[in-house]
Amino acid sequence: MSICYEFALECQIKCDVSQKVIDTLKYMTRSQEYDFDTPELGYPLFKEDTHWKEIWNIRDSKVTVIRYEWRTIITNQPREGEQYLPDEFGSAFDGNKLSFRRLSRDDEFCNVCWFLLPWLASISDTTGFVGYYRGDFDDYPTLVRFEAGTASLHKLIPIRFVQGEQIELDNAEDSVLRLELESMTEIVRQELLRQAENSKMSLEAYISSVVARRDAMDAALKLGEPPPS
Repeated sequence: MSICYEFALECQIKCDVSQKVIDTLKYMTRSQEYDFDTPELGYPLFKEDTHWKEIWNIRDSKVTVIRYEWRTIITNQPREGEQYLPDEFGSAFDGNKLSFRRLSRDDEFCNVCWFLLPWLASISDTTGFVGYYRGDFDDYPTLVRFEAGTASLHKLIPIRFVQGEQIELDNAEDSVLRLELESMTEIVRQELLRQAENSKMSLEAYISSVVARRDAMDAALKLGEPPPS
């Protein structure tokens, strides 16, 4: 059975990135399809061994199939299931601000995000908790943190599960971090507000009831490759 992931991120892209990066982000968040050559950015996310699109004949109709998932994972095009969830979904890149909230099937998400998140961290001016992802069966989201050009993953867990462990406010090397509103983007705040409302709590009460523990999948971001399935 396929699992769906809800994932979202918001960050300001550095003002000194190349025009190739700008054009690539515009393409990735497009609302309409258009041809776009493989960007020569020297990053594994954009490695393509064959032509990026194919024409398939399905029931006597010609259908264009896009082969590489980095081209489709954050497009501003509706995904099945998003209409049943609260608040807005979509993608945008405007004024060097990138934001997206999407649903993705598990194979697409797992094939791409381990490359996508480190690349975005390397070109982001925004630091702190910038995004999250959550699978169908996850009780708590996993937060995405950017710091010093690198990405890390932190699973939210109830604070009662870490009794006796040292909890820090803002140290990328610590395994358990306490949450503060000032250290997260609006898109993360909105997700935590939805979680709080589901638990019939205020946002402040919810944040004080959980901590962010560095996730085991964090190692995959450092390697720049998907974890073993």
